[in-house]
Amino acid sequence: MPRLSIPSPGKPTSLRTQHLETIQTPTLICQGTRDEFGNDAEVADYALSDRIEILWLKDGDHDLKPRKTVSGFTASDHLASMTTAVKRWTETLSHQKEK
Repeated sequence: MPRLSIPSPGKPTSLRTQHLETIQTPTLICQGTRDEFGNDAEVADYALSDRIEILWLKDGDHDLKPRKTVSGFTASDHLASMTTAVKRWTETLSHQKEK
């Protein structure tokens, strides 16, 4: 499951996203909202292809783990969310191929 790892923590000017601007392959990225390699506020400014869909996992870090006391979510909750999202996303791809 791809995750954004751009930029390296502490190096906000060294983005490695250029290839994501023109990617034509449907892509689902699962990303934590507090991932130090690209949180939701930072990624909002990235130029990304419209073929990329991002599933934001509330309070997830780079390992997608939330702080239960802060968010109320557990790692298991996020895994369940990802499972549901991947299933829905792959079904969408299947329907696109049928057209």
